[in-house]
Amino acid sequence: MSTSNIYYVKGVNGQIKLTKNRVIIARKGALGMLTQGFAGDKEIPIKNITALQFKIPSSTLNGFLQFTLQGGREVQGGVFNATQDENTVMFNKSQQANFQIVKNYIDSIIDESPLDFDALELPTEEQATQPTSKFGIPAEELSNKSFVVTFILGLLALDKFYTGNILFGILKFFTGGGCGIWWLVDLVRLFSNKYTDKNGKYIVRWG
Repeated sequence: MSTSNIYYVKGVNGQIKLTKNRVIIARKGALGMLTQGFAGDKEIPIKNITALQFKIPSSTLNGFLQFTLQGGREVQGGVFNATQDENTVMFNKSQQANFQIVKNYIDSIIDESPLDFDALELPTEEQATQPTSKFGIPAEELSNKSFVVTFILGLLALDKFYTGNILFGILKFFTGGGCGIWWLVDLVRLFSNKYTDKNGKYIVRWG
């Protein structure tokens, strides 16, 4: 629980800062810059939000939280088009719980039965951005899968089965690691601490 008047929720292509009356969408990070450019933070009064679309992430695709505004025209078409929408923030399985809390709070305002803002179980910006491992990745975002096992199986294009991504495992194995390209990309991601398991949690070196 936090007594701060600003909560901070990290997503895949951006972040949400939540105050009692506003949603602030920020785009820190490489993916946020890639999909949204160098636009500054966008502040949305909660009273201007008329509806929310909440897409739960799957084992292969990220989810997203999309805000519909009065007089606005949000992008339609699912998760791929959502990456281009300035009123949408994408999230993975490890981030889903916090996004659900944000949705529940905004829904309660829309329904005129507001939840207790100060009782929301969300991190502040200081808590969310404080490194809790030597890799700068919060502990709750670290996978319990072994780096060594993932690496050894990755050499045989069998790593996706170990990390729970069965569909990708089948595709990767029977395409020879995407003719070697997929195989190489995953090895680079693994050694860069960017490789994730089926829940979107990071498998890190010797971590």
